[in-house]
Amino acid sequence: GGQPAALAQIIQLSREFDDATAASIIDDLAAAHFRAGNLNLAAESRTFLTERFPMEPLGRQAALWIVRLYASSEVAHAHREETQGVKNLRRQLVAEVANAMKTAPATIDSESKTAAPQSPKQVDQLATYALHLATQSMSRDAALAEDPALAFQRAAAARRAGQERASQAFLSPLSDRGADDPWGQCARAEAWLQESQQDEAPKPTAPCIATN
Repeated sequence: GGQPAALAQIIQLSREFDDATAASIIDDLAAAHFRAGNLNLAAESRTFLTERFPMEPLGRQAALWIVRLYASSEVAHAHREETQGVKNLRRQLVAEVANAMKTAPATIDSESKTAAPQSPKQVDQLATYALHLATQSMSRDAALAEDPALAFQRAAAARRAGQERASQAFLSPLSDRGADDPWGQCARAEAWLQESQQDEAPKPTAPCIATN
């Protein structure tokens, strides 16, 4: 885990195995990268897994993991452009702490081909990929087509990719679920966020003060 060359080596070594075994080995590698704190390499391994073995159970699970990652507004927020306040703070830190911040684990950087870039326009490209992957997975697998979690994540990816109408269309079936259904509540809250926000929120809310 954490070694950039590991995926290429594992792909070479697993060529003689059946698909299920090869998928299992690559999934183990992705998990090792994640434990090592390198989200870049974990994402790269799981992207290969879902594209090379889309019909294997582990390939489908990898697709769901990638969709959750790339549809995430939190991931986009974490990789927003650094504010001037943070730059000023970094200059005040001792060298050891500043270097530790630069190499913090669980970040997606430009060294990975599946990296989350810094500009909002580039970040939306990952959301577009998540939207494509979710739609593709749901069309291939009837069980995934009925998965409310994946449907919600597809709607979130569509919203972040700038496809508001598609996002609303994906949310519509979920919004009709019962009042006690958690995904129905999430869909109605998402619609509330996209619209005027004049009415009472469908889910409990709390004020949050922005800080640098």
